[in-house]
Amino acid sequence: MASGDLAGTPFPLLLKRLHHSGTTGALHVTAGPHTKRVFVHRGAVVFAASTDRNDRLGEMLLRLGEITLPQFLQCSAAISREKRFGTVLVEKEVIGPEKLVWAVKMQVKEIAFSLFGLPAGAWRFVPEEDAGEEMITLNINTPDLLKEGIGRMDSIARPIDTFYSLDLTLRLTKTPLETAKMLSLTAEESALVQALGSPLRLGQICGSSLLRPAPLLKFLWALLVLELLEVRAPAQDAPSVPGPDGLEDPEVTGADLADLIPPSR
Repeated sequence: MASGDLAGTPFPLLLKRLHHSGTTGALHVTAGPHTKRVFVHRGAVVFAASTDRNDRLGEMLLRLGEITLPQFLQCSAAISREKRFGTVLVEKEVIGPEKLVWAVKMQVKEIAFSLFGLPAGAWRFVPEEDAGEEMITLNINTPDLLKEGIGRMDSIARPIDTFYSLDLTLRLTKTPLETAKMLSLTAEESALVQALGSPLRLGQICGSSLLRPAPLLKFLWALLVLELLEVRAPAQDAPSVPGPDGLEDPEVTGADLADLIPPSR
């Protein structure tokens, strides 16, 4: 059983490793008072579970505006050991069976997405574990899940650290067509994938892509995590210059602001 901390290996990289290795089991992640589990079968995400109440099916549907508060309260009151929330939703004709499958798949994705941006947290992988009777095996495109999860991350620190120079050369490891078959792409992402069929400097990409800076960085990082992109550093990279005692200088100091902002009249 492998284990570690997300500070050393972020969740997207863990999920990528499981996907590429074709592993079956459950990835447990504990951050604060809650533990979440992502189940994979032969590398594909098939289910997820969480101890966080906000990740429950009813709470998620209410949060997304898919059900009303009266529907949520009425269905919650009808839950029993024999009937879970999803079953009650269908019995009361709040949603149909097809919409329930969609809802459970969305719940799994939302649980996974909540783990992508965690800066730290204990993780362990238990081979061959499943969720027992609760488990519903879902057909989820794991590369798409990785791409969307990275795109929804609040932090862009890791992408910035990765793409640190406009002189980096980027190129796809597969053909644009093969890459497009693996992922659901927007028009802007598709255009960039086509362009990356040939080597491009990061500066060229920034100057020509229609993607905004943060989505661009996260999309490129997603391609890199999925091993669909190779990055080559320039021949001579200038080392970063740390501040005193190895610490970075503050970006803006009070003295800087005093010099930059003219006094009010």
